[in-house]
Amino acid sequence: MSDSFNINWSTSQGRAELQRISNKLNISLPHSYTEQKTWAIDVVVKLKGEYAFQTTSSEAFSRELAGGTDSRRDISLSIGPLPSYIPQYEKKRDVLSAAIARFDLNDVKVVALFNLGFVFFDSKNRVLEEISSQYYPLLALHSNINQLLSSCVHHENTSTFIADWFFERNYAHWLLDTIPRLLKREGKVVCHKPEKAWQKELLALYGVTTKDIVPIEPNSCFSFERLLLDGKNSSPVPHPSYKCHTDAIKFIRSPIGSIVEAQSDSKVALVIKRFDSRVIVNSLQVEELLIQLGYVVQIIDCAEVAVATQMRCFAQADVVLGAHGAAMANTSFCKPSAIVVEVFPPCYGNPAFWAVSNSVGVKYVAVTDTEEVADDEKKARYRNIKLQESCFPLLKKILTSE
Repeated sequence: MSDSFNINWSTSQGRAELQRISNKLNISLPHSYTEQKTWAIDVVVKLKGEYAFQTTSSEAFSRELAGGTDSRRDISLSIGPLPSYIPQYEKKRDVLSAAIARFDLNDVKVVALFNLGFVFFDSKNRVLEEISSQYYPLLALHSNINQLLSSCVHHENTSTFIADWFFERNYAHWLLDTIPRLLKREGKVVCHKPEKAWQKELLALYGVTTKDIVPIEPNSCFSFERLLLDGKNSSPVPHPSYKCHTDAIKFIRSPIGSIVEAQSDSKVALVIKRFDSRVIVNSLQVEELLIQLGYVVQIIDCAEVAVATQMRCFAQADVVLGAHGAAMANTSFCKPSAIVVEVFPPCYGNPAFWAVSNSVGVKYVAVTDTEEVADDEKKARYRNIKLQESCFPLLKKILTSE
């Protein structure tokens, strides 16, 4: 492994690096990105017996920042069969969220692997195994790892680490997984370099300015005098928002008070438009129904709208309707009296926005009575969606019932 330890599967340099690793270990390099994890695990299994790093436990540095809390779940409503990933609840109940941990580390070094998480080292260059990427043995192939660790960029004082193990997360993961890590933040903020306008806007709304950021890049190394983190930076965080922890959801909603103007006297229906995938092809028919029911229909393309405007629009809406996608994360800003209607493609979905909507108290409706619009150029999960005609009377019934 060269000094760059570039393991970015998508670049020619990265592929060459991976090929060198495979040749050295006599493990065949797969041809697709989706097989990378299996390949990496095979490499790790072999390396653990041959290239062992010294390891130590990080548990002594951990405390509970917030214990698990009751998170509301409402009666399950659907137009079409309730999908298997949404529980069938026939009455309201509370579900225990995940607890939020806080690791408080001193004199720690961090090496960022590309899309494989982070490796944390203590002052003796031992791997803090519980909070490090499972792929940390790959660093044993680095030609001079000790020199790298002794020459990494140092940051004094306290920093809070919010970076996620995957470098290309979308808006929903930033809002629901990354932002809650700012809860009880201290000092600088260590995160992926915010390249996109919405990333900068989102951080600013939670009090993080450009000068507060320590940008961590793929294949880089930093050391910190004191570093605070939740310990989930190298593995999937309990999604969404620590399984809708009350403190996390409250923190996400905290900018609303300074953004939302006086509520309108009109009933507002916010329709989320998508233009690249999962386009609801008969959306116009939906909008006509909403107008017939007395709603003022607002159309929003969240990819083109400032984050603060998105928050405001969702917070003021009486009805939110859209296809499953990142923009639905904004349902975390809805008022409790709102109705959220999420349209799913026939072959894909997950319960993230059902859980978020429930936790803020809105009425949530899953629409599964849909058909996929044929398109050989798109994977099935990204193809456009058409609501079946049977959806419309049921949607009308839900929106007009008390």
